[in-house]
Amino acid sequence: MKNLRLNDIIKVADEAYYSGEELISRAAEGHDPGDGLAKFIAQELKETFDSQALVTDQISQAMILMDRARQELQGVHQAFSEVLVQVKKVQTTPRKNLPLLIGTLTHPIAQKYLEERLKGG
Repeated sequence: MKNLRLNDIIKVADEAYYSGEELISRAAEGHDPGDGLAKFIAQELKETFDSQALVTDQISQAMILMDRARQELQGVHQAFSEVLVQVKKVQTTPRKNLPLLIGTLTHPIAQKYLEERLKGG
């Protein structure tokens, strides 16, 4: 086997994603699977697939693509985690001690939440 078809790559992704419900295949065929991540995976695999590449290169490219996506998702997750920690800090600080948090919060959402709590919200 010299190279794969796009459907072969999509099938590997489908088997691993969401209990094999073929959401990625549906998205790749242009149907709305009702799952934004499945649509994203299908689109990325379609855009980067090289039908002339060797099998090992095709699989490696798909792995690199998914690894990049994983890193980006981890970054987004980390950002939400950091915001949550700061918002919880504002939420759990007694009202009389809230002024002590001024200048210590780095995220605008946490800062806005602090301002609202300071105003009595």
